[in-house]
Amino acid sequence: MLSVKQLLSATRATHPNIINNARSVRLNFSPAAEVEDDDGDLYREIKAIGRGNTIPREITLRLYGKRGPESLAWVSCTCEWFLYHCEVALWAKRSSDIEYSNGFKPEITNPRMVPLVCKHIAAAFMQGAANMVPSRKVQSKAPPVKKVPEKKATTSPTKKTPAAPAAPKGPPKIKRPGE
Repeated sequence: MLSVKQLLSATRATHPNIINNARSVRLNFSPAAEVEDDDGDLYREIKAIGRGNTIPREITLRLYGKRGPESLAWVSCTCEWFLYHCEVALWAKRSSDIEYSNGFKPEITNPRMVPLVCKHIAAAFMQGAANMVPSRKVQSKAPPVKKVPEKKATTSPTKKTPAAPAAPKGPPKIKRPGE
């Protein structure tokens, strides 16, 4: 998994226009939550709606470890640029999941598989998402399974319940007139 600093520096090095375009994105953050993943690790989950010059995009950030640029980041965005350039390359580094793309290597849009982020995610990091403090603690994604005690038989062993009548085998017989 890559850190916030690594994601931004890789994007800045290969696509500096993404960082410049991120300055025009307006974000509405929802309160950060502290969540436990399936392995028992705690992370800060931050969700935001990003608005550039197009339709609103949903951004999800999961930040592991200390607050700040050294946080390990798992990211996702619903924009097309993330879908075609970023998602598979980030999945290869364990910094995203395949949610929106078909999972094939981006041979035309990102053939070197550089771990990039879109302008919406870059804007979230530039506006301090990595420093957000969780305002609430959420239970783990998968609640623990509770054991249900077995019920004891309520009928006495001497009483036998009548069995249901056996279903007839074969096709039903039709009674015809005159038979």
